[in-house]
Amino acid sequence: MNFSNNTADIAGNAIYSEKLFDSNCYMINRMKSITLYNKIFQNVLPTDIVSYANDIVIHDNDQSYNAYPGALINIPISINDSNRHHTYGVLTVSAAERKDYMLNSIDWFINGKQNTYTIIIKGTSHRTNVSLTIYTTHLSKGSKTGILLFSISNPSKIVEREITLKKCPPGFELDPSKGACVCSTSFKRFVSKYSNGRILECDINNVTFTRPYRYLWAGLGQNNSLHYSCSCPPGYCNIHSHHDTLKFNGTTSFLISSKTGDPKRLCYGSRTGDLCGECIPNHSVVFGSIMCLTCNDKEWMVSSVIYILAGPLLVFLLYLLKLTLAMGTLNSIIFYAQITNAGIAGYLMIPCHDCGKCFHILAKP
Repeated sequence: MNFSNNTADIAGNAIYSEKLFDSNCYMINRMKSITLYNKIFQNVLPTDIVSYANDIVIHDNDQSYNAYPGALINIPISINDSNRHHTYGVLTVSAAERKDYMLNSIDWFINGKQNTYTIIIKGTSHRTNVSLTIYTTHLSKGSKTGILLFSISNPSKIVEREITLKKCPPGFELDPSKGACVCSTSFKRFVSKYSNGRILECDINNVTFTRPYRYLWAGLGQNNSLHYSCSCPPGYCNIHSHHDTLKFNGTTSFLISSKTGDPKRLCYGSRTGDLCGECIPNHSVVFGSIMCLTCNDKEWMVSSVIYILAGPLLVFLLYLLKLTLAMGTLNSIIFYAQITNAGIAGYLMIPCHDCGKCFHILAKP
């Protein structure tokens, strides 16, 4: 048997034959048989000799998966022969729902508007990452559990994995026309209105949002509801320009750079809560400042004494200098300090090209 310039177009550089398995070479002289075998397979590794596929192996410790509609799932899979060597095969993926020990159809679509998805698994030395995206037109109970069926034919073999299609996360909503989680309409409209027409973009794979402008604040409440504001009070939020992506982790909001990947909390210092207006546990606002620092019993006593004495001293100073709060330079200074502390830049005519016509509006859809 002689092969000249052999190529295999479908499954790599290999020769396929139906007669290479369950065959024997009969020779009277055993030494000649060994010599012939070594000559034929001298440049062939044991894993290069394969036959028909008869098993599906999922190289993943997870027995179940969780995903959002429209999000990508990567599952490492190989098709093996009877010797556990990777081989060529046609893999079919379908979805079903188990009820009363029976498999029923489910209103899910795989990688588009199709009930089944077929992929050719090549018999390489490495496993194949099968990328799946599941779509659905509705989630009646918020989340739904189904079964992914991986199958090959001749011989018939089926492997299943449980998968839960979760309700869209805060800031996203299910678009029935696409069958996927997209940006929340109210959130997107709000950002566009208060950012001079800039568009909010969402990534369901990473559950992140673009940051159309630096002063946008968004976070999750205690009941996992989304709150957002077109502007954050100065000194309360991190407004670094290179952090262009927003991500939620529990009740904490993070900023992420799409170029460097470094994360940073949206709230500055030890702040948290809506509009970063609270201090984290065991911290308190420092008198005369917006910083949140660790509480200390001794410092608290000293601060209380100073605060108690400051009131009468201020009144005595006003009486001594014959000043009133209704007129003069002192009134202007106090008014300016109050407006600045409130963070309303528009009243002071401070230019802010990122703010749009925006004050501290907190929306809770």
